[in-house]
Amino acid sequence: MIPGIVAGGKSAPPPNAGLFDGVANVRSCYGLTRMLSSYSGPAIKIGRSSDSLLKDINYSGDSIDWAAFARFVGANTPYVHTLYDNSAPADHFVQATSTKMPGLNSPGSVAAELLFDGSNDVMSSTVNSAGGNASMSVVLRLRVPSITLTVDAVYDFADVFNHRGAQFWLYGPTLRWNLSTTGSGGFSGTDYEISEYAGALATGAVVAGGVFTPGAASGSRNQFYKDGSLVTRTSTSTSGPVGGNFPSATQSIGAQNSSSASPSIIAISRIVVFETDETANMAAHYASINA
Repeated sequence: MIPGIVAGGKSAPPPNAGLFDGVANVRSCYGLTRMLSSYSGPAIKIGRSSDSLLKDINYSGDSIDWAAFARFVGANTPYVHTLYDNSAPADHFVQATSTKMPGLNSPGSVAAELLFDGSNDVMSSTVNSAGGNASMSVVLRLRVPSITLTVDAVYDFADVFNHRGAQFWLYGPTLRWNLSTTGSGGFSGTDYEISEYAGALATGAVVAGGVFTPGAASGSRNQFYKDGSLVTRTSTSTSGPVGGNFPSATQSIGAQNSSSASPSIIAISRIVVFETDETANMAAHYASINA
């Protein structure tokens, strides 16, 4: 869609310490701060409002090379085409359609974040997971700029409406977070478990963590962590058997799928995905991702 690509320029400087160095079971990790010191590729690929050119922006030390970013963007509005995976699967989040690319809030500062507009912004990954895992865990450092009276998707694995998967929801009408795990039929096949966390949704910064285990006992398939602490669910809705292991599939942020279903107004700065049950490590992951 966008024909011109500017080369990434100078190679990344010698890596500094990453936020998740030495942490076991990391499948994929993304951030505007360096997540793994072993990674030497770009942090993001950006576009600008004045033309159709794209440019990779590397890390400089432990954060984005904001000087290179500023030279490319100039007085234009920046948009994010790719959020690069710092880990081995290279499962990058990508959005090639300019009108669906998230913006970049507070560039040049430690508060920088991808900003999804709640209209149609979404990024989807490019590499299927291995699949076959009994659990998965996701930790996101994010900010809720405003709350709408709608049901909005923040993170989705495998497009849960039609497949086995997992999802974070913002449930604005009653100010709650929802986590869902679906079976092979997804929501459309009434094969799901939804856990509700009333009173947990508010504007501002938060580290949200979820552990999803389809084969767990009914009523315990989703575990929600807010700033490293387990949140007690207020209700659970279950339909169908759910069960089984996760499939090989892709993931989306900012909306439910690449078609921008259920988009959210959300700002995200760091994401870590595990194909394991990280219940015992959520407090440590909070400390790492919030460093």
